[in-house]
Amino acid sequence: MIKSKSNNLIDELKARNSKLTKQNKKLKLALDKKQSAETRSHQIFESSKEGILILDAITGQITDANPFLIELIGFNYDELVGKELWEIGVFKNIAASKETFIELQNKEYIRFEDMPLETKAGNSIDVEFVSNVYVVDKNKIILCHIRDISDRKIAEKALQESGQLYYAMFEKNQTPQLLIDPINGSIIDINSAAMGFYGYSLEEFKLMNLSDISTFPSEKIFEEMKKFTLTGPSYFEFIHKKASGETCDIEIYTSPLSINGQALLISTINDISKRKLEEEKLVLLNNQLNEVNLLKSQFISTVSHEFRTPLAGILSSVQLLQIYNDTWNKKKKEKLFKQIFDAVQQTKSLLDDVSLIDEEQTSKSFFRPTNIQLLPLINEIIEENISVSETKQKVILTSKVAIESYYMDAIMIRHILNNIISNALKYSTKNITISLNKTKNQEIKFTIKDQGIGIPTDEIKYLLEPYYRASNKGAAQGTGFGLSVVKRFVDLHKGQLLIESIVGEGTVVIIILPYLQ
Repeated sequence: MIKSKSNNLIDELKARNSKLTKQNKKLKLALDKKQSAETRSHQIFESSKEGILILDAITGQITDANPFLIELIGFNYDELVGKELWEIGVFKNIAASKETFIELQNKEYIRFEDMPLETKAGNSIDVEFVSNVYVVDKNKIILCHIRDISDRKIAEKALQESGQLYYAMFEKNQTPQLLIDPINGSIIDINSAAMGFYGYSLEEFKLMNLSDISTFPSEKIFEEMKKFTLTGPSYFEFIHKKASGETCDIEIYTSPLSINGQALLISTINDISKRKLEEEKLVLLNNQLNEVNLLKSQFISTVSHEFRTPLAGILSSVQLLQIYNDTWNKKKKEKLFKQIFDAVQQTKSLLDDVSLIDEEQTSKSFFRPTNIQLLPLINEIIEENISVSETKQKVILTSKVAIESYYMDAIMIRHILNNIISNALKYSTKNITISLNKTKNQEIKFTIKDQGIGIPTDEIKYLLEPYYRASNKGAAQGTGFGLSVVKRFVDLHKGQLLIESIVGEGTVVIIILPYLQ
């Protein structure tokens, strides 16, 4: 009888392994999705209208450069990649010493303003050079943004040299600009581009202070204006408010300016909201890719280990039967058949978990509630778990709910109760009790209580995370993702999952499911 069951289960295991092969193909689709995300990042890099360099954060070697930068400085790709930044003559003023590079490594951010840069052809251009350190696939890289600010510098110089020219260029400049009194922060004048950007009229602006359009405290604004006045041209990032109430990230380039003997500040405003959003998306995308890689590694490692143990047991038992089939008595053979049977059951259970996770993640219509007879289903699940348990405990069910249909997903309810009951049997040698009640809100309440080893209090909050297993699990086998699946299934029923436990005394699992219509 056991031999027949074992043969049937082995056939089922083969079918399940075939299904696992298909699931591996789906894992490949996930990797293809990762590749697609990397392609999007590459497209942003290739199409950016700013020069971008990528450096090795340890050595300072250039690992990549985008087309805009290559066109800007006149070097070809091969002349840049593989060289240390300070080896390239065009960047000698930006990274004049390794001390500067060390400063970047330590601070993970550095900015150079008004930096003269000489192209390969010998032309001089003014650039802004901003470097940030990021972590990609556990390796630190330096992302350098290089912006040509030659036109802006020419405009600023012209404003300094001629008040009359200033007014012409100030008004016609397509970039928003403000004239500010450094003493009190009053807005003296604005150009048409600024009126269009902020949504205020000239008359409204002339009654406003810089603090009226900034989300920063007034004290912080005046502190920065003093720096601008004393140190010359400066850069800062703020969040400004428009007339509509909308806020936006901006960068301000501010220089001292004298008009008819009056010391003023001229501020050029650039809206960097889209750039900030793109940077956030890139960081988020990178984090997601790292998370996918980590979860993939954990999943493969865990599942491989869990499959190896029962399969090794099956192989060993089959080999012994092949060798001693003619000499062993029936009792010895039955013992090995029982071991094969148990190992197949363990592998089948693991495959069920993997299949449910895969189906949940790939099917939009995975949650399929129907009217089910709850009590017969629970009794069936209890009998299944008792039949395969190696211990002699009893599972005692008490119910105070009517024998009627309930609108639930039968597959999920079966998996939820199978997981919790099998855990209770696995970690306890005493009887298990299950009570079924209705709450005052007519919710269905399952309470599964064991008198087993219990769970450390500080670890209970981690039990619902994928792959987590309690530190006192001992030799008991498991993948660590069973309870995380249970939690997702309870959530799909819009229910609650509660766990109470005391080490050495046992664990109580409470599941509360609403009465679904």
